[in-house]
Amino acid sequence: MKLGTAAVLLAGAAVAGVGVARLRQEAKHQRERVDIALARNQLDWLEKVSTDPPWRRCGRPPA
Repeated sequence: MKLGTAAVLLAGAAVAGVGVARLRQEAKHQRERVDIALARNQLDWLEKVSTDPPWRRCGRPPA
């Protein structure tokens, strides 16, 4: 194998490695954004249940 061919293959492998790392990082950030959105929705729901009288009745255990 010529030195030029080896260099091209090595550069291609490096670009592929960077691409894979970027995709993994993007997937991780997407999971974090989803977790944040779910937490925000849960906090909004808990606030509504605790402050809105009709919803507060729904949150009480049966008597």
